[in-house]
Amino acid sequence: GALPLLDPSDVLVAIGRGGTIDGGWDPAPPAIGPDQRAVLKAIAGEAASIDEIEQRAALPPDRLGAALRALETRGAIQRRRGLWWPT
Repeated sequence: GALPLLDPSDVLVAIGRGGTIDGGWDPAPPAIGPDQRAVLKAIAGEAASIDEIEQRAALPPDRLGAALRALETRGAIQRRRGLWWPT
């Protein structure tokens, strides 16, 4: 039942602490910007293609791409089968 310890955080994982700090709070997620809000509104609770989102959000491609990446990173949307889905 021995596990290799390759990093100091492996000790925390082995004793069930998972490498987290016991502080009783989670940092607040970063605020959603206006471009991200426009994308969420364009998706409106249903799956949408990139063309539909671009048309509804009225954002240039560079800002649309940045907003989609930011929302995907924060877990608000996900891409499946060529469509963007709210989570």
